[in-house]
Amino acid sequence: MKSVLEDIVNASPVIVFVWKEEDRWPVEFVSKNISLFGYTPNDFISGTLRYSDISAGYNC
Repeated sequence: MKSVLEDIVNASPVIVFVWKEEDRWPVEFVSKNISLFGYTPNDFISGTLRYSDISAGYNC
């Protein structure tokens, strides 16, 4: 079921982030279509980038 949901998300115009509820909100999952903005899922999962690095301050 997980792969089916990932396929649906990746075929849509949305980007999904899933965070851990911990300090600095580390990313557990980000959909592959983050590549539309020039990033890879691993950029966020590895901690190289944080969601707050690419979003306006009032969204974080």
